[in-house]
Amino acid sequence: MSLLRYLLCIGIAPITLCAQHAYYWVPVANHLASDAANWRRGSCSGPSGQMPGINDSLIFSKCNGTSNNCTIDVDLNVKHIELKSSYQAVVTIQPGKNLTFSKGKFNGGTFIASTGNITAEKSFKINGAQFTAPSGTLYVKKEFVFSSGSFHHNNGLVVLQKGSGSTTKITGNSATVPALNLYRLELSPSGSNGTTFDFNHLKVFVHNELKCSGTKPLIVQ
Repeated sequence: MSLLRYLLCIGIAPITLCAQHAYYWVPVANHLASDAANWRRGSCSGPSGQMPGINDSLIFSKCNGTSNNCTIDVDLNVKHIELKSSYQAVVTIQPGKNLTFSKGKFNGGTFIASTGNITAEKSFKINGAQFTAPSGTLYVKKEFVFSSGSFHHNNGLVVLQKGSGSTTKITGNSATVPALNLYRLELSPSGSNGTTFDFNHLKVFVHNELKCSGTKPLIVQ
């Protein structure tokens, strides 16, 4: 995020330019997410030259009839990330880089994480994408949805946490009841009343370690 956008977002400068924008992935000379020239604001043909910020969305689509690979070579903290169902390329996170977002939708293409962490503050949804989790930690608050596609655990840890309410939902598909294979799973309740972890319409297999952390009440249903 540029200094000007940072000042706008924390209120030192007028707030009118700090609205959320969608940034479409349309690489020019390379496939690096750190290159502002590769992001188009508002549409596949919008202006380039500015990096997405904390209030913005990342959109991976078939822009101009082409799906393009992306290498996330920098830590990213954004509002939303979405791989459209039309997207047919690969998004790869370099080792040690972290990705944080409020809501994530992985509906198409292939997403490959590495040794860093991924944090989903409000929801994490896979519905068609081929998703490889980080060998570090995938933190998910409030909602984890695995409807279709694939989830490769990569020997990493998944931590399910309380969101804004008292229930964290882990949901599959009522028609197919997919299998979610995890390597390590940690249930981490919080709040004065603890957390309910509500599992529906999927089969969860933990292949290495299942852990409950903290001292708050925990309900699994």
